[in-house]
Amino acid sequence: MDLDDASLLAKSTAEFTHRHPPIQICTLCKLLFESETRLPTARTIPQQIFQTPEGYYFHRTTQELELSANEGCKFCTDVFKHHPLRNDWKFESKDWKVTLNISYDALENRLVICGWRASDLWLGAYWRKERMSVLVDWHLFTYSDNPAAQYITGRIPYVGVGSSRSYETARAWLNECIEHHDDCKMPDIVILPKRLVEVSPLGAIEGARLAQTEGLVGNYYALSYCWGKPQPFSTKSDIVEKYSESLPIDALPQSILDAMEVTRQLGVRFLWIDSLCIIQDDPADLANELGNMGRIYQNAQLTISAASAADCTKGFLSRRSGAAEDENPRSCSLNVDKHVFGNFVLSTHSNWDGHWSRHVLPINSRAWTLQETLLAQRLLIYGNESVVWKCQSPSANKPDWYRSAGFLDYSTSDIIGTRIPDADQGMGVPPVPYDDQNMVKRMMWGNTVCHYNRRDLSNKQDKLPAISAAAEFFSKFLGPEPGDYLAGLWRGTLVYDLLWYIEDDDLGSRDVSNHLVAPSWSWASVSGRISDSYVSLTAQGKFVSTVDIVSCSVNLSSIRTPFGEVRGGELVILGHLTHLLIGPGHDIYGRIENSRLYESDTRKAMEDTKITWDTVDDFKRLMMTNRLSLLPNGADPYVPASVVVLGYTLWEDDCESVWYKTARGLVLQTAPGGSGYYSRIGTFESRCQASRACWWEESKISTVNVI
Repeated sequence: MDLDDASLLAKSTAEFTHRHPPIQICTLCKLLFESETRLPTARTIPQQIFQTPEGYYFHRTTQELELSANEGCKFCTDVFKHHPLRNDWKFESKDWKVTLNISYDALENRLVICGWRASDLWLGAYWRKERMSVLVDWHLFTYSDNPAAQYITGRIPYVGVGSSRSYETARAWLNECIEHHDDCKMPDIVILPKRLVEVSPLGAIEGARLAQTEGLVGNYYALSYCWGKPQPFSTKSDIVEKYSESLPIDALPQSILDAMEVTRQLGVRFLWIDSLCIIQDDPADLANELGNMGRIYQNAQLTISAASAADCTKGFLSRRSGAAEDENPRSCSLNVDKHVFGNFVLSTHSNWDGHWSRHVLPINSRAWTLQETLLAQRLLIYGNESVVWKCQSPSANKPDWYRSAGFLDYSTSDIIGTRIPDADQGMGVPPVPYDDQNMVKRMMWGNTVCHYNRRDLSNKQDKLPAISAAAEFFSKFLGPEPGDYLAGLWRGTLVYDLLWYIEDDDLGSRDVSNHLVAPSWSWASVSGRISDSYVSLTAQGKFVSTVDIVSCSVNLSSIRTPFGEVRGGELVILGHLTHLLIGPGHDIYGRIENSRLYESDTRKAMEDTKITWDTVDDFKRLMMTNRLSLLPNGADPYVPASVVVLGYTLWEDDCESVWYKTARGLVLQTAPGGSGYYSRIGTFESRCQASRACWWEESKISTVNVI
């Protein structure tokens, strides 16, 4: 280490200890973290603690523990106070050696000191670590540029997210990604979107304008944020020319101003903001730009995520309070390498890992932002506690952002099972037909849809457009031909896809004008939490289809947006159609899972059937049929309906050594205004022994038209 490096480290240590005063520990405990002596393992004591699963075993006499505890050593106080043998006769002997173990769990970010729960546990050549009790339990944190960061996974958040230090860190993250992450490689320049916000450079008077960039090449950032209420500043046809000269900086909401500032600080000229770069009152421009949404976010060099702002007026660059900052955690020095020391702070709380705020980030509740997050190559996320980095490279799964990014609900592994760019391998070869190698992609899509339907959408008409960019991406694997994407479903797995259902505790609603949003057989026709049947059906064994898909089509609102808004559609299938009655189950509480199917003539209950409704209106009807006392006098508690079986799975009951056949299908009702047409109102499943014919197999094969 040269003198300049030593000087910088000394300055860094002084700044650290000034911000976080040292913890009071004794000389012996300090050696656990600062010793440079090599052990027989060729490691130093700190390396043994932080780099091995077994940690470091050491001894203290009861006298040493008691004296250090009385002098205020935090570690010795806890060990002496909480040791399981504290009241044992051996503790009365001042020279009795207490065996302790100190270790660090990088995944959990926990430093623990353990003591024996019983004596005489030496077993040949090793100690039984699992027989120890935790006496000291700390969470450790440091800054990403501190030497201790190579050992410690917890990070102190940059609460000053708009500070020069925060921008320096963001630039370092971006440069490292551009230069060293093979999985994040992008062209040096890309074709720019039709319009971009051009921000003034640093040092110039702050300003911005709407630039016409169609046909140009370069780099740009994109903004992902929550709109909130209607935005009067958004671009309209009558002010495009005015905005091309100058944007009304004083009238723009804070989140947009903050995004411009980040773009300016990171040295980029252009920024894509949907409310400004799309002419909001021009249907043709809307359709064209929404159709390009996927490419816009995939080609952006960086996406700025205003994750903490509930609407565009809130902004996201204000200083964070820092949950653990309020407790004023104390620091400790750590020997990282020869003559190189770092620093970390110790906290009894794990707040700094961001776990507590996972579900309160406003951006995670907005439907539109899901695809923006999934398709972005790089994300700079301004969360509730700090700013974190996320990109597509496994090598970037560093503790300084990985834990925070995952807990902030931005882990695409949590959302779709694997990162979307991982699915983009082999993009240079012609798409292959759907088969087992694309099963994972189909599962990814199903998880994406489920996650998407848990988010808020203010305009029902946006149900399909708000996920259209993600659908376009998945089409490369699940439906490469025109017409393969059918209002949220895929032609190649249509029988599986039709069996989506609403979770029992979150019944949806279907607007009376649902044909303007999606056909009834599409999950997009209802609002509510969707569950995808594909994973469960494939996990249960081979699913045998019992229908032929004669045809399936949707009426697109615009040919420019094949993955966007539709004006209805029609599904024609050939299968076992049975006209039945839906009536009360045997439970007196009116629970939805207790609806039953009955024969039309005899009103005999069909064996082992379960119905899952799509909408709350059907639930209300169910409650009436299940609670007979609520029915008007003379009213019939049985509701006419039809069911069509889509397929079944075979499975064996190990206890009974009997094979069963579980059929699944759609519950239908006659559609208004036309005989022979049906609307979906739910799904059902019915179980019977495989050794005999099931009731639905006795129904004739019919052509069923579902709209």
